[in-house]
Amino acid sequence: MMPTPAESQAATTPFWERLQQILAYPLHSEALLTISLLAVLRLFGFIPGPGGWIVSIVLTAATFKYAADVLNSTANGNMEAPSGYSTPDSLGWVVLKVLILLCLMLILIAVVLSVAGAPDLIWIAAIIIALGTPAAMMSAAIDQDTFGALSPGMWWATITRIGWPYLGAALLCLLLMYSEANARQLLLPFLPGPLAIIGHYFISNYVTVVTFHLLGYLVYQYRDALGYEPKPIAVSKLPRPRDRDQSVLDQSEKQAADGDTQGAARTLFEHLNERGGSDLMHQRYRKLLTLHADREGLDKHARQYLNVMIAHEKWRPALDFWAECRGSDPQLWPSDPDQVLELVDKAREHGKPELALKFANGFGQAYPKHTSVPIVHLRVAQALVSPLGQREDARRLLQATLAAYPRSKAVPEIEAYLAQL
Repeated sequence: MMPTPAESQAATTPFWERLQQILAYPLHSEALLTISLLAVLRLFGFIPGPGGWIVSIVLTAATFKYAADVLNSTANGNMEAPSGYSTPDSLGWVVLKVLILLCLMLILIAVVLSVAGAPDLIWIAAIIIALGTPAAMMSAAIDQDTFGALSPGMWWATITRIGWPYLGAALLCLLLMYSEANARQLLLPFLPGPLAIIGHYFISNYVTVVTFHLLGYLVYQYRDALGYEPKPIAVSKLPRPRDRDQSVLDQSEKQAADGDTQGAARTLFEHLNERGGSDLMHQRYRKLLTLHADREGLDKHARQYLNVMIAHEKWRPALDFWAECRGSDPQLWPSDPDQVLELVDKAREHGKPELALKFANGFGQAYPKHTSVPIVHLRVAQALVSPLGQREDARRLLQATLAAYPRSKAVPEIEAYLAQL
């Protein structure tokens, strides 16, 4: 059964639950290489004469070209950093022109209001433009329409369609800019000349990429409200490392390149179902299921793939994978309920106790008679205390658990932990 657009949007993890991944996005190899190279090349911007000015302008446009590519890629549901060579050269200039025109717009309004004797209204104009800037950047990067991105009507339509989360994202963008300024102020005085220049632009590039990735994810999360249809990732252009199942992967890619993406997914499904497959095959199969918005297929495969990773004791990727799955569908459970406790314990063992909340949320309601419920609740309580510091919530959870499961074998351990609290 295919999900409706509203269900598809609801299944997307909200951006406020992905802040850690969003902030770490520029650490992807492609992004890190790009922003580092652009920062180093900034040294040539200090060449005396017009040559230095030209280099600085070109590098600024190149930075925004890559940032716009990040926004575009993220808006289409691709959470991997792009290489930066897939967008037209004009895209950076479009984004740069929009930013310059926004600044000029604010200056012009400030001059007019000052002449009219109403300087206090300048702050209102500044706030309006600051709130409209994220919408302008989204429009500039996706539509490549300079003047369309400057339309206050478009800003208002974007804000009203997304609602309060838009304001939260706009405030987060301002916080990122403030953090960038503080980071430069704290770090750069301790670096020698050339390194200070590179460090300055590396921090600036890093924050720019994070900001545009955030805006791209905002488009992706609210794609249905915005009427945006993500462009499918071309399966034929995905990386092609040699793989033990390469012949099957090649067959599937050829089908997808010919437009038969359903057949491509069926080829991978049949091979996985009969013989299993490599991690790459599982990942590509999930991409095709995502392309078809096949939520039922994604959930079924998620349980199967989790079993495979657990059987091979690939715990770190298993934890990350299941956290992503549970973020998309909080009603999704492993094929074996006993795996919930196993996942919670492994999350704690691997230094990710906070995942216990995501893995166990609703477990008692879904499996009220399961013997693991009390000990799972204890692990959740321990995660609430450390690292989250929510001692009262942990105490209430354990007291309710003791009342509901007075004969559980976990009662002594729960009572001992309650005594510590």
